[in-house]
Amino acid sequence: MNDEELERRLRDADPSRAFAPIPPERQKATLERIMAEAPTPARRSRVARARAAWIAVPAAVAALAVALVAFLNPFTAPVAAAYGPAPLTYTAIDKSLAEVVAEAKGRLADSPGPATTERRSETVSWSLTLKQDGEAEPTVYIEPLEREFVWSEDLSATQIVRTGAPFLSSSGLPATPPNAKPPGTIIDELTWEPGTYSPATPGAEDLDAQFADELLQLYIEYGSGFSGQALTAVPDLFSELTMTNAQHADILQALLSVPDVDVLGVTTDREGREVIGVMAEAMGDQSATLLISTRTGRIVGYEMSVTGPGSPLPVPVGTVASYSLWPDTK
Repeated sequence: MNDEELERRLRDADPSRAFAPIPPERQKATLERIMAEAPTPARRSRVARARAAWIAVPAAVAALAVALVAFLNPFTAPVAAAYGPAPLTYTAIDKSLAEVVAEAKGRLADSPGPATTERRSETVSWSLTLKQDGEAEPTVYIEPLEREFVWSEDLSATQIVRTGAPFLSSSGLPATPPNAKPPGTIIDELTWEPGTYSPATPGAEDLDAQFADELLQLYIEYGSGFSGQALTAVPDLFSELTMTNAQHADILQALLSVPDVDVLGVTTDREGREVIGVMAEAMGDQSATLLISTRTGRIVGYEMSVTGPGSPLPVPVGTVASYSLWPDTK
């Protein structure tokens, strides 16, 4: 990973990075309509907080604005795994989305988890890089970043970014790239003074079933009607918060109101955990996938992949363009 690539990766890990915002007049009109439909005091309070700030365009859309820098270590064959990590392999299961959600909610009810929502996040992530000419270059190694982020009610925040454990793009096996820093090396630290941090989704600490359903529907509306945009709300939320099991259950329940979400099956994620993948088509010939732990029912991962020639990313169909992983409960 050279200096330019490192700088680009750090910008991606920064929650204050510049997303293309939703036009404020559209956001205001939509939120006011939501308020009018069910004007309970609690709902007004949550939506009023959100109305005063931007709701970021989903992380998947932001990932399209990949910085113009280059990966090292060219790989000769133009196959999907060469441009990103090898796609996860799923074993089909004979279960509907409703059955998957019901089972996950049952596990959530029986599993330990945070007692309250925490204004902190631990994320392991990777995303595709483009060269200065806008073309993608294959790579032998995948070098994820580990990000710890904590913020407070006074809108102060701190972020620490470390190098993750690299692996081969073709097989997922551990590897050591030339000149790589050891895993766990701190490569960036940022601090926001009180009053200077702006949450991506104001009021999300109080997320409940109604909030989750409204939020996912807003992402679909602002994502040109693509169901997959609803799934991209999850990495936006989890980049700032560690949520309770009940809130994970509320998000999963809200997925049942999202059309055309498919159950991919069971797989092992990039941290060796057994998960169930659920997927929907997103904007730009891409798909968004959530990974649900079969042990606890928590949502522990997210992936964005290229699914067609209409993608703005110049990579083969099937390429994993980005992924994010979050800790499961012990």
